[in-house]
Amino acid sequence: MRSKARETAFQYIYSTNFTGQNVNLLISLSNANELTKEDRSFCESLIKLVVENKSSLISSISENLQNFSWDRVFLADKLILLLGVAEMTYLTTPKKVCISEYGNIASKYSAENSPNFVNGILAKYYKEV
Repeated sequence: MRSKARETAFQYIYSTNFTGQNVNLLISLSNANELTKEDRSFCESLIKLVVENKSSLISSISENLQNFSWDRVFLADKLILLLGVAEMTYLTTPKKVCISEYGNIASKYSAENSPNFVNGILAKYYKEV
């Protein structure tokens, strides 16, 4: 299921922020989450999109932050937004699915108000794209 792949991508990107480990960590995360081969490929694609396009993704997100700077955004929310905007920009997933999926990840891994924040930023980005 792609929801698990998105969650695994988030876990990987979050953990590399602290450990600095490389893609080998994805293998252990994928096994733990029992991803299918297709979901694992999707997860790896998401991670590569974020890594390869990070600065342009941050720029796109920053344009949609009202009265807020990128530096003030909670780390988990930053990473969720990076994944969401990357998927909305570079993959063919329906935008509304992305908004819902990343809002769910925010509700699981971030602060109480984060799902609304993430949904709002992604919805604003969706209207621009």
